[in-house]
Amino acid sequence: MIKQTFSLIFIGLILFLAISNCQAFDYNYANPIPHNSLTSLLTDAILVNIQNIVGWLAVIFIVIGGVLYMTAGGKDSQLTLAKNTIVASLIGLALALGGPSLLREIKDIFASGDSPPEFEDANTVYEILVNILDFVLTLIVILASLALIYSGLSYLGAGGDNSRIDKAKKIFIYSIASLSIAGGSLILIRFILSLLKGTL
Repeated sequence: MIKQTFSLIFIGLILFLAISNCQAFDYNYANPIPHNSLTSLLTDAILVNIQNIVGWLAVIFIVIGGVLYMTAGGKDSQLTLAKNTIVASLIGLALALGGPSLLREIKDIFASGDSPPEFEDANTVYEILVNILDFVLTLIVILASLALIYSGLSYLGAGGDNSRIDKAKKIFIYSIASLSIAGGSLILIRFILSLLKGTL
């Protein structure tokens, strides 16, 4: 009994000395989850990844539609399938690329506090329309300019053939008409967008 009591006292003394000589350490544990709120988890992780997946799937299906179109061999059913595949893929791609802008517009309508950076960096509907307009009009101007050059070269190379001269004149007239329509539409659409800018 005395041995057991002595053993317990000895162990207690060793533990007391060990505890009294311990130094306090500051332990910091980093949060293993990079998201601190449900909103950041939804916007940073889930929505961005879904947008990337939908974008890549749309591009893949556009390629598949192109292959279907090239291998149709004149079959109307396969041509229709190819066109429908490409149209559906383009709609999906537009929705995937326009998703952050749509969410930004919804946030602006409801004005509920801070929004994630993906929404703040997204273009507004007005900016999207202006970008599309600039792209389309630039493409029209380039194509019309090439058509003007082609009509001039065709006219020079006609060699007195009236059918080729008439064809060159028609190309010239249509390219001038397309340039004037593009310029007029630029002015008209910019005016309409400037009126709607306050509401969009």
